[in-house]
Amino acid sequence: MKMRRSTLEYHFEPGTDARLPRVLALHGAGADQRQLLPLLARTAPHAAIVAPKSGRWFAWTPDGQSYAWYQDLSFPAVEPIGFGDALWQLERFCAERAGEGTGRRPRLSERIDVVGFGQGAVLGLVLAAVWPERFRHVIALGGYWPRIKGWQPPRRAMHEVQVTLFLDPSGPVDHALAEATAGELAQRGACVEAAWFVGANDLLAASLDTQLAARLSRPLS
Repeated sequence: MKMRRSTLEYHFEPGTDARLPRVLALHGAGADQRQLLPLLARTAPHAAIVAPKSGRWFAWTPDGQSYAWYQDLSFPAVEPIGFGDALWQLERFCAERAGEGTGRRPRLSERIDVVGFGQGAVLGLVLAAVWPERFRHVIALGGYWPRIKGWQPPRRAMHEVQVTLFLDPSGPVDHALAEATAGELAQRGACVEAAWFVGANDLLAASLDTQLAARLSRPLS
């Protein structure tokens, strides 16, 4: 179901099991809101899915237009203005969408899971750091803590946030960056797990399906 809220177009699947948290799906660069839907249909078939599309055009592909959340600089640095704009749009989007599809008024107390890929994983980590009371679990596929010139997210307690970094040994994130990312999030109070396996960044890999399904099956407490 394609919809629009604020400035972001998004896809919404209402889900069939209210015991499961809704999942915020954040696509990577060169894609759109559809990128993670097949993966989540296999690994979280009963959960409500909210998949926004970045408003920043990236390129044309055989499937149509593709989008990016921000501009990458020298890895792992990101362009500050575009990154900040994407972060603000997602904060506003999440606030406006709280409780949608449940027949009740918005409830910011409802905690959700995030599954992000690439740029979406990076944004998911920072989004949970600036608004930890909103998120239960961030699963970052190829994610890392970005270097943002002139800005760091405020120090807010992430004591109830679980973070899982899905990392491929052959991917762009090396062990040093993964350790720095885990250290930054742990200092903020998050419970951090780094899962290294072949296929962690391959959205069609059976190994990713198995790992992701195991973590998205936990009911709300």
